[in-house]
Amino acid sequence: MPLRAEHIEGYHAALDAVARERRYLAFLEAPSLETTRAFVGLALLGALIQHVAVEADRVVGWCDVVIPDRETMQHTGTLGVAVVDGYRDRGLGGRLMLSVMQAARDKGLVRIALQVRADNTCAIALYERLGFRHEGRLRRNLRIDGIDYDSLLMAHLLDEAQAP
Repeated sequence: MPLRAEHIEGYHAALDAVARERRYLAFLEAPSLETTRAFVGLALLGALIQHVAVEADRVVGWCDVVIPDRETMQHTGTLGVAVVDGYRDRGLGGRLMLSVMQAARDKGLVRIALQVRADNTCAIALYERLGFRHEGRLRRNLRIDGIDYDSLLMAHLLDEAQAP
């Protein structure tokens, strides 16, 4: 479902929980609640696409597409997705992505890109199943606890027959 104002604190809590796992996101804790409110405000204004999965009033996953403000790139977006521990391996991430990708198509976007840590094989397999293609590798792109990790660049062209 599209994110609504009442989801902000739950989204922030979910974001912080996943970030603190130190495996899936490019930051290690959520930004401040104030910063998160500002980011979510962009979604509420339609400047980005953000959907959440909610169970018993708790945000348990999200997917968003950030659209650049440069006119030459407004047909593109950068995807982020995560599901909190305990809700993974149920197809939730894929359903969130399909929902956001359809919203991106409806908004006129034609390209969705993402970065994923190269050792996140489950996520990479999901992205491939949903039509994302490999476009490059950023060597030693992330450093967590003194260990360097590569990131993969992947993209999906929404106007091509790549999706399932």
